[in-house]
Amino acid sequence: MNRLSYPDKDLIKSWIKLLSSSPNFLQEYLPLIDENWYDEVMSPIEMVQFPYYEQDVHIQAAHIFYKLTKNHYFIDGNKRTAVVIIYLFLIINRLTFKISPEELKSLAKNTAEDSIKEIDCSDPIKAVVVLSSIFKDITISI
Repeated sequence: MNRLSYPDKDLIKSWIKLLSSSPNFLQEYLPLIDENWYDEVMSPIEMVQFPYYEQDVHIQAAHIFYKLTKNHYFIDGNKRTAVVIIYLFLIINRLTFKISPEELKSLAKNTAEDSIKEIDCSDPIKAVVVLSSIFKDITISI
């Protein structure tokens, strides 16, 4: 089993700088960012690194995506944050999405509303299971 990679605050800052500096497919998804934003984004990333979380990239991605979408770390931009950060997480783990950022944002919206693929996902564990299954289907190796 390959060890997963996790972004640290410096890598996330570099990622945001890259996305902000030139036109790209994720630029429109950037939320308002301040120093507090970086600290809040790191919270779910640090949490999933505890040993009791299964070390599968799709499950880890599902946990991070779910927590950024649902835990309302920010007044505005939770779903956009989830989209931007999950792209980075997958890239550093040699994966990318086969779907557009807009489709991923729609998945974030459905996650926030507890309805993923018309399945009631008000239970966080069920939501992560459903999301990890979806992530397996919509990601490819790079």
